[in-house]
Amino acid sequence: MAKSKETANELDAVDRLFADTSQNFSVISALMAGLLSWAMLGYHGRLTRRRMERLQNAPSARTLKAKLVNLNDRQSAYFQGLASVNKEQADAAFRYTALINFTAPITLIVILNQLFPGFLSGFFTDFLGFDEASITLAIALFILATVGPLFHAYISASVAKDIYHLALIDGARRGDRSRAEADGGEDETVEPTDL
Repeated sequence: MAKSKETANELDAVDRLFADTSQNFSVISALMAGLLSWAMLGYHGRLTRRRMERLQNAPSARTLKAKLVNLNDRQSAYFQGLASVNKEQADAAFRYTALINFTAPITLIVILNQLFPGFLSGFFTDFLGFDEASITLAIALFILATVGPLFHAYISASVAKDIYHLALIDGARRGDRSRAEADGGEDETVEPTDL
């Protein structure tokens, strides 16, 4: 009984650590790091050969690494499990967001335009009375409404992947190769080119 209580307390500590980690690895901090780098020009900082250094030396990663070393093997395994499920959930949310906010509306627009040529432009100009400036503004708002949530979901998936990779690195440092091998060493995160 005392052993199971001790185990429960150990796992509760990991749950708290994971909650803190999720706050430290926020979408806002990842976005700000991107805004302060070449990412705004379409060049991700991890395209260089120093990608592992960048992953492990980010301020949030250093904080997490300092806390992971204090975990015992059971806690580390549990943290890796949480990170794996978190990554899968973030990937699923990204796929859903891409389907609902991007793929479906664009497909609908293309189909309407193919079946009824001029329907959309006629709808905006004749029915709603939009001028060219209003149509341009409507298009810009549509792009923001579709791409904004997609961008947020992609960053969320990337952040979840970073936590997962740091957890795997911690496991590898402990000599635990079984979880990395169970994944086949592959990461199935959906990238925009996969859509």
